[in-house]
Amino acid sequence: MTNSDKLTLNSGVNKDVNVQCPRCVGSTAHKTLANATMSGGDGQMDWHTDYQILQCNGCKSISFRSESSNSEDFDHYIDTYGNDELVYRITEKLYPPRIYGYSGLGEDRWLLPDSLRRIYDETSSALTTDQPVLTGIGVRAILETLCKDKAADGGNLFKQIDDLVSKGILTPARASVLHQIRTLGNLSAHEVAPHTPAQLSLAMTVVDHLLEEVYILPAKTQRLFSGLKPTANPRP
Repeated sequence: MTNSDKLTLNSGVNKDVNVQCPRCVGSTAHKTLANATMSGGDGQMDWHTDYQILQCNGCKSISFRSESSNSEDFDHYIDTYGNDELVYRITEKLYPPRIYGYSGLGEDRWLLPDSLRRIYDETSSALTTDQPVLTGIGVRAILETLCKDKAADGGNLFKQIDDLVSKGILTPARASVLHQIRTLGNLSAHEVAPHTPAQLSLAMTVVDHLLEEVYILPAKTQRLFSGLKPTANPRP
């Protein structure tokens, strides 16, 4: 911080900001709990950064946001009167990092086996920090780890996924979808092919549903209903 820089504290407290929530799916209104605004310049370029602590008005989760701009980063556009106008570009950063439309398994991921949770966390982090090649490789690694945990037979992932169908762990329809996800992972691993955020978000959503069916829902059912005794079907 130089002598020309300026710090302003809590000028935006209680103001609402619409951002992607780390827990809710989609953009939600967040209240600004505290903020610190830094601004300055050197005679050639002016800059401005606002650091905010936010709370989602829905789920009440806390997160961090920064919004920065400078006088050298702008776009031109012509208004309705033919005048040349400048619009300064704003760079937004969110922590924890997140991607619009994807919320992940949240705390339910602790119901996964340790090895699976570790690769799941790494892949989720790659997705939300815009690392498409690593995300694609991670999606394939999740499938491989699941197959290993369930002792799937077969010399490659294709055969192992099909073997999970014969074991009753997957339905044929689910296996068909996973084969598409497997192909996505192959392209990332062998051809270093980056996929779009929409493709990767959907792939991770498919993986989330798979892990819920295979691990999370059975674990929750066992915990919540373990004391219930089965009853005979009533006679007609």
